[in-house]
Amino acid sequence: MLDGSPDLIIEVISDGNTADEMEAKLRVYQQAGVRMIWYINPKSCDAVCHRSAGELTYIPRDGVLDGEDVLPDFQLSVSELFARADQQRPAEEWGSGRSGIATSCCGSDGA
Repeated sequence: MLDGSPDLIIEVISDGNTADEMEAKLRVYQQAGVRMIWYINPKSCDAVCHRSAGELTYIPRDGVLDGEDVLPDFQLSVSELFARADQQRPAEEWGSGRSGIATSCCGSDGA
């Protein structure tokens, strides 16, 4: 068993998550000493980075997830993250839009 807490936690928000639930998790993570928490939202194709000091940074679809001092030299484009996720899942798991084209994780029709 390891003592301590992780430096980074990544949560992928699902339809079943409530704002109160995610806020409670955030408090637990921060009280445990987690230095960085990423909340990834597939529905809106964006992310939020929370730091242990209570800092919050909104990261839009055209932004970059940056590991900063927690994960040095790590950067990932949010749009690339969702594009890769779309490629990994069969179209029937996403459902179909009115056009019959598979809908991506961000709710837009794939092209």
